[in-house]
Amino acid sequence: DEFCSWFIALDGYLRETSDWRFVNEQVAKASEDFLAKLENWRGSLGLYKTFLSPTDDPVEYPYLTYNNALVWKALQVIAQVFQKRGQAEQSAEVRAQSAVLRQRIQEVCVTDGPLGPMYAWAVNDTGQAQLLDQPPGSLQLLAYYGFCPEDDPVYRNTVSWIHSEHNPDYCAGRFSAPACEHAPYPWVLSLCYQLLTGDSEKALQQLLAAELDNDIACETIDPQTGRVKTGAAFATCAGFLSHSLFTALHPTCKGPENEGGSAQL
Repeated sequence: DEFCSWFIALDGYLRETSDWRFVNEQVAKASEDFLAKLENWRGSLGLYKTFLSPTDDPVEYPYLTYNNALVWKALQVIAQVFQKRGQAEQSAEVRAQSAVLRQRIQEVCVTDGPLGPMYAWAVNDTGQAQLLDQPPGSLQLLAYYGFCPEDDPVYRNTVSWIHSEHNPDYCAGRFSAPACEHAPYPWVLSLCYQLLTGDSEKALQQLLAAELDNDIACETIDPQTGRVKTGAAFATCAGFLSHSLFTALHPTCKGPENEGGSAQL
């Protein structure tokens, strides 16, 4: 997820500014370096491995659905960088690579869940699936990043599972929200995802009522009081919370994907 982050940021910058002058030789070189280094992480399933989850904890299964969706997104961005720079052949190759990856994710990372077919958190080399979610890199973001439409039944089942009693890490209470083993309390980032792709009104009311860390974004909050529980003054969360609030309160700025669900810079 960290490896892909630069290209996710580049996508957001270009959408906001249309400043294609920024895409110079250095950006092109970074794109080529990404593609070369990415091959070191390709596994036998046609997916890409990681050794740490978005919580920075060691993974049990190496192929995370969320991480592979971010790779797909990064490849989409790189393809458009090459296209804009007149490198049509390279652009077509990367687009094809992204299409194959998306197909493999759909083939390997969709599993049977208690609410119907859903995206697994991760799979191993034999295709066994792990049902889980982690707020720092939630499957709730798959639609936000354009990997699937919000009305995709598999995605909807996944989100419903994350916010249900079937999810062993879901925290009930006044400030109910998904959690994870890393920090078993409602995550403020989970409320961000609700602002972006879920019940934005409920999330907004919870955020207005929560004390957080003296009104500064934090990692998790107490499910009853809304006060900081872990991760005080969490700067990264504060930035994403600001972005999520802006997006939720300005519907014309819905997210990084266009209406058709494919990245268009």
